[in-house]
Amino acid sequence: MSSTAGGTRLHRPIRRLARLLLHSFYPDLSITGLGRVPDGPLVVAANHPNSIIDPLLLSAWFPRPIRWLAKAPLFEHPLAAKMLSSFGVIPVRRRHEGRESRGTNPAIETAAEAVAEGTVLGIFPEGLTHLEPRLKRLRKGVAHVARRAAELSGEPVQVLPVVLHFPDRARFRSEAAIVIGEPIAVDAELESDAFMSVLEERLSEQLVAVDDGEHEELLTAFRVIERSELADRIGADDPGERHALDLAVARAIRRFSKEEPERLDDFRQRLVALAEQLDLQGISAASLDLRTSHRRITGRALSLLGLPVLLLGLLQSGPPYWLAGRRARRRALVTGAPSQAWHALLSGTLLFPLYWGLLALGLHAWLGPVPAVLSLLVAPFLGLITRRGVLALRSWRREWRLRLRHPRHLQQMRAERASLREEIERWRGMMEDAAG
Repeated sequence: MSSTAGGTRLHRPIRRLARLLLHSFYPDLSITGLGRVPDGPLVVAANHPNSIIDPLLLSAWFPRPIRWLAKAPLFEHPLAAKMLSSFGVIPVRRRHEGRESRGTNPAIETAAEAVAEGTVLGIFPEGLTHLEPRLKRLRKGVAHVARRAAELSGEPVQVLPVVLHFPDRARFRSEAAIVIGEPIAVDAELESDAFMSVLEERLSEQLVAVDDGEHEELLTAFRVIERSELADRIGADDPGERHALDLAVARAIRRFSKEEPERLDDFRQRLVALAEQLDLQGISAASLDLRTSHRRITGRALSLLGLPVLLLGLLQSGPPYWLAGRRARRRALVTGAPSQAWHALLSGTLLFPLYWGLLALGLHAWLGPVPAVLSLLVAPFLGLITRRGVLALRSWRREWRLRLRHPRHLQQMRAERASLREEIERWRGMMEDAAG
């Protein structure tokens, strides 16, 4: 099928470009379960927590080229249409957008033909992106595509469950984990309801989800205050291992909500209150840790030596970074929070090269071609270093302001964190006793 070939022809260079851009947003990314990716006809079925970032991440780092089904309105933006088409994305019009509601579905047929020819097809069975950690009701389109592809190819088609995990979607330069599950074999005699139950189970077992909004609030506060320290203690070095830690914490919350609901609710209120105080003061939980305080102060003092580099980076990347973030936040107010990362990526893709190009032209006119070329080469790396330096200096300023103006309040927060940590150790001890 020609569209398949056209979709994969540009995949390799586009994937390299996507990796470079996405690394600015998710420098800490891991993929687990790569050994489970089979050869042959394959359908990737993933959850959908983060708008268009989800297919871009998978397309950039999945070992086989992926084609995607996407709603047709996403192609209305010219740049978005170019990027999506470069990955071989198949536009789909839903019923309220004019799709046929009776007879053979052309989108299913097109997708099934691509799979039968050996293409890897990506599908989000939930049908939409959303903020909730739990799965929405899965739609049966993935079953129809896999079954029809098995009919066309005359051999079983594999459906691969994949979970995308973003602990903090709203934070710039956050972490992400891609967890690949065990494939499910599908033949032409597929029973849709049984298959959907298996798919939902395999996706749900890797989702970090709790039972209600209050428990979600507790899980979020735990990530803010204790996750990094606990991850360091148990040796969770990459996002995949920290994803496993998040799963364990979510399971503990679900368990203790049944065994000791009152004590868990008291713990939740205290942990959330401490997280809110940290947010109000504009400092991180690391500021409460006396063991690392002197080491962090020394490291930040040494970083002052890089102030000239930081100032140069601010001149080179500050304006487009500020404009991209501002536009992304404003667009997210209209289209919804899950699209913020996509709008930031799209705006940055336009603004950064444009601004760097204008600076290079100015340097060429002022100093000649060599400085202009050098500025273009170092711009991406200098931008990342500058962002990290700005965050470090901002955190340092807020922490010292609190130390000097409200030392007693800082001591109270440290004492509360120590008390909460003792409670966490009690929960861990109970779980270890039960496991033993």
